[in-house]
Amino acid sequence: STKSGTNSFHGSAFEFLEVNTPGFQDFGRNPFTQNTALTGFPGTYTPTTHQNQFGGSIGGPIVKDKLFFFADLQLTREHMGSSVLTSVPTAQDRTGNLSDWLALGPQYQAYCPNTGSPTTGLGRTPIPGNILFICGLSAQAEAILSSLPLPNTSTLTASGLIPPYNNYIANGTVRTTGDQGDMRFDYRANEKNGFFGRYSGAGYSVNAPGAFGNLGG
Repeated sequence: STKSGTNSFHGSAFEFLEVNTPGFQDFGRNPFTQNTALTGFPGTYTPTTHQNQFGGSIGGPIVKDKLFFFADLQLTREHMGSSVLTSVPTAQDRTGNLSDWLALGPQYQAYCPNTGSPTTGLGRTPIPGNILFICGLSAQAEAILSSLPLPNTSTLTASGLIPPYNNYIANGTVRTTGDQGDMRFDYRANEKNGFFGRYSGAGYSVNAPGAFGNLGG
């Protein structure tokens, strides 16, 4: 339902603002991925978070006692900071040496894809020590690797090994934009008959950055 305009002009305005600026408030902060002392990576930070909803309404007469208008508008501008812990190839992995994976267990044994059954994979030849350059790295793989960043954090397994995964922390801000509003016109033909028309519209967009940037993401 929407209001109708009247013989008098009336309006309203509002704004709801919530801001988290690094160095001030820290609501929504993840201390494990946004704390340099814990991650050991100087690039970790608390991304800016803010939400702003604002708008207003106005209504009044076009022709006294006959034709009236009413309009309202609400705009949303939200920047929500977030973080993610994900995995990237280590400097050693990028050379085709995946021995660090094999050290974690036999389930990470690599096999030469040009051997064994092409449908079931049975009979594949294990790659000694998981040194992949024995089979060769494709130009496509090397191009993909060049677009990915190097690790910026690490953790130890129970056996004291540094696993080649969960080694990259990325922080960013998801941006949401929303616009919505209504426009209404009322016409009173006589005491018993009246007409009105209304148009309502809304549009939203969300932009979420990839952890590895536009290319790597």
